[in-house]
Amino acid sequence: MKIGVVSDSHRDFEYLNRAIKIFQQEQVQLIIHLGDDYQDIGDTARGIKVVKVPGIYDPEYTLDSVPNRRVIELAGFKILLTHSIQSNDKKTPATLSLMELAKKENAGVIFYGHTHIPSAEEKDGCIWLNPGHIKSDDKRGFPPSYALVSIEPGRIEMKIININNQQEITNYQKHI
Repeated sequence: MKIGVVSDSHRDFEYLNRAIKIFQQEQVQLIIHLGDDYQDIGDTARGIKVVKVPGIYDPEYTLDSVPNRRVIELAGFKILLTHSIQSNDKKTPATLSLMELAKKENAGVIFYGHTHIPSAEEKDGCIWLNPGHIKSDDKRGFPPSYALVSIEPGRIEMKIININNQQEITNYQKHI
């Protein structure tokens, strides 16, 4: 299964639409948007299903009726989706830390955004992916990027790609 992952579009529809077009060409089966203007994309994009979570700048982030952390299962991998790795701002007694939730849900993969810094690595017993940001400019100095994730039973590969020149920023693979 191929997945396209974006975060932090911040209403930059030009770059988001470029990423969606690439995802269509790559024949991804799912697009994940990790928040901050997650409503920039609908529930489908050019016929591709979309799963999304709100970011801290989305008004829905603090609403109890809208989950800002979700766990999905794809090809045997449980993936925790969140915008921020920081504690949940809802501050309810039932709120778990990110690692507590990952452990409770048996999620070995975490997709997150917020920092605008592209990263794919293994730490704390989990595989972590941050696709970076998908907007034209960013004060942190990283180019706009997206992630292509390939998942099959027992194997995950995550590539983060600079949308401007299509150069690979990083590539992480794991066989389990």
